[in-house]
Amino acid sequence: MKHRPKAATKQHIIRPLRRPLCLLLCAVLILLQTLPTFAADGSLSSCGTYTWKTRVLAEGPLTTRTVHFTDDAGSMVTFCRAITEEDQTGGFAGGYVTLASLQLGEDARIWARNHETGGWTVRPLSQGLFRSNTVYLESGSQFYLIDLPGSYRMLQNGVVQEICSASSYLRCEKAAEGRGFQVQIVGFCPEEAGFTDCLIYRTGLKADWSLPNAATQWASYTEDGMAKWLFDGYYRTVPAAYTPTCSDGYYRCAASFLLAVLQKQLQSCSETAPLLLACLEVVMEQQNEDGFWATLPQSNWLYEDYNIEAGFYDTRFNTDLMLLVCDLAESLGELPFEEHVRRYVKFYTQSFLPGHSRTAKEQGILPYDYAAWQQQSPAAPALTSLNHLAAETLLLYRLSALLKEPSLADTADRLLLAIEETGAEWVRPDHDLSYGVTADGIFCRKDYASLTYDDLLTLQRWLIAGGKGPSAVIDGLLAEKKQWMDANGIKDYLK
Repeated sequence: MKHRPKAATKQHIIRPLRRPLCLLLCAVLILLQTLPTFAADGSLSSCGTYTWKTRVLAEGPLTTRTVHFTDDAGSMVTFCRAITEEDQTGGFAGGYVTLASLQLGEDARIWARNHETGGWTVRPLSQGLFRSNTVYLESGSQFYLIDLPGSYRMLQNGVVQEICSASSYLRCEKAAEGRGFQVQIVGFCPEEAGFTDCLIYRTGLKADWSLPNAATQWASYTEDGMAKWLFDGYYRTVPAAYTPTCSDGYYRCAASFLLAVLQKQLQSCSETAPLLLACLEVVMEQQNEDGFWATLPQSNWLYEDYNIEAGFYDTRFNTDLMLLVCDLAESLGELPFEEHVRRYVKFYTQSFLPGHSRTAKEQGILPYDYAAWQQQSPAAPALTSLNHLAAETLLLYRLSALLKEPSLADTADRLLLAIEETGAEWVRPDHDLSYGVTADGIFCRKDYASLTYDDLLTLQRWLIAGGKGPSAVIDGLLAEKKQWMDANGIKDYLK
């Protein structure tokens, strides 16, 4: 049974929502007054029309990361974390902690999602405790989107376990001077190796609830139990085949699908951009010295088959992150975090490919899907899957254009050639495609229902748009996979 500590007796309760770690989905709107306001003394970052400075302040158990944007809306994104101090010097030993405070006017209103109807309920703000996972607050020209605190325990290999999922709350009291409300964001920090996080996004622009799809967009976060956005990045449910694993466990993943959703909202909700950039900056900082984003837990499958230990390199997760950066570059007109991108390109082309790939037939390159890095015991070559191969090929072509590096397109040509040299060997008797090919040339494993089809079609469209395609081999693979999908009732694929 989960421990749910007592909070208070007098409460005004909003039905708990599924915790949207992906909370931050589209038109998020906020303004934050009473969190620390820092002088503009940090390094300046920019992308397109957006410029911002980031400041991290640590005070006792609480660390606050505040990202100030210079846009007209006065956007600000604040990440808060309180962590249990394990020393014996009288430090914070766990329990309830106030992560941030807000000052709101008498006209303040609060939105929370109605879990039964799928919509949002709105009511005037009043004194009491408000329990929810995500709230939207409005007061005059101030707008706040708040991902309320979650409570976690740190395990090994970067895995965290969520506990007390309903223990966070907003405490709303009348302001001392009698006008307006003082709102405190309160989380619960476990006593043993624990922490509690929250996120606050502010902008001076008001959400338009009259739009037909407004409620759906605001509620389209990842379902509770699937993923979380935490102080240091995007976390996904830890698979049972990872070590460690546990119920309510999560691990940090480079492929930040929440941010990909936010990116897709930029056309209709430009207010999403500051939130997206602030979160992506957090992800970029997790790049290791070698130049990639490691998967910290151990994959038991990779360990047993290839002796690949925890902290391995996953080409697909890293490729998806870089493809997100490419999408954002096209949306904003400028490549964000170029230094990090170039470091990854250098790692992939100069460190990874030379020792972790093989020749397909003649000149085509088949990169292995995974690689051990800086581990003492040797690892065996992993397989090459068709979905990884197609995505990596696409990424190299896109980065070649964005970075104006023709050599990357040359490398992409050789990955594409590997697809064409192996061609029909991917096709199984039932018209499905094999998932991967081993280092000794054996095509194996059952493929995803539609992911590989989507990757091949996306690559084919890029080749056509760039004047290089279409590839007859890819057309053939797509036709075979489509025949299998139709025969097996698969409807969810790229059209």
